[in-house]
Parts: sequence; C-alpha cells; structure tokens
Amino acid sequence: MSDEPIMITGADRIETARWLAVRSALRLETKGMHRHGRSARVLANEITGQNCRTAVKAYEALNAHIVSALGESFDRPL
Repeated sequence: MSDEPIMITGADRIETARWLAVRSALRLETKGMHRHGRSARVLANEITGQNCRTAVKAYEALNAHIVSALGESFDRPL
C-alpha cells in the first residue's frame, strides 16, 4: 500500500464513496457496534428512500441500491 493520500473529486464520486462508507458502517452495526450521532441504518434509509426497521434489512436495501447503480462487482452480501 502507498502512503500517499487518496483524493476523491467530483460530486458523483464523493456520493459513491459516501454510499460505500455507510454500507461499511451498517455492516458493523449489524454485528453489534454502535456509533455516535445518527445511526448507519438511518443514513441508509435516507439514501435508499425506504423505511427499514432493522439494520439487516437496511443493509440489504442499500446493497441492492449500490449494485443497481454501480454494478455486480460492488455486491457485498452480509
């Protein structure tokens, strides 16, 4: 790995990075970790436009949203 920082430019790439970061946080929430502020489940619901009540359902919905937007190579099932 390189020690150089990664720079993400462009609104669409920043939004894509946000989706992937929320999905990673949501995966940790499904395993029992907590975070301060709004939960990853709430953020995932905002991204997908759904109202999932559990972190697992929110993860599945967000993963489907990412796959539909970015392709099968971004599929990360639980």
